[in-house]
Amino acid sequence: MKCCPQCNRVETDEALKFCRVDGATLISNSSSFSGEAAVEESARTSELQNLPEAARWKRDRFAKGGWQGFLRALVTAFEHSQSNPYALAIAYVELGEKDKALAALEEVYAAHSNFLGYLKIDPQLNPLRDDPRFTALLTKSGFRQ
Repeated sequence: MKCCPQCNRVETDEALKFCRVDGATLISNSSSFSGEAAVEESARTSELQNLPEAARWKRDRFAKGGWQGFLRALVTAFEHSQSNPYALAIAYVELGEKDKALAALEEVYAAHSNFLGYLKIDPQLNPLRDDPRFTALLTKSGFRQ
C-alpha cells in the first residue's frame, strides 16, 4: 500500500510512484498500513454526500476493529444489501479471500454489470491475476490476454 501525503489517498498498486489526484510522490507504508486514512477519506466523502450516518458507521467500525474489522463489517453490509458485488469482491481481495472474491466477480459477470470493464485494469484485483479462474473470467468477458 502507498499513501499520498497531500490528500491521504490510498493506492494499492505498488508500481505507482505519484498520486493520481495531485501528483505528489506516494509514500510506501505497506508494513504500517492501518487503513485509517482510507476510512477517514471514505467517511468525509459520505459527509459531503449528506450521509452523516454512513460516515459515523465507517468511523465506528474502524475504531472498534481496525482495518480488518472495518473490512469485515463492510463485507457483511455488502452481503446483506446485495447491491454491489464488485465492491464486495474488492473487499474480499483486501481480506485475502480469493475464492469469495472470484465468486463475487462471477456475479458481476452474470449481471452484465458495467464494472466488467474494470476487470482488466483495476490494480486492486492484482492479487487475482495469476489465478486461472480470473484468467477464464477475463476471457469470457471478452478481454484478450
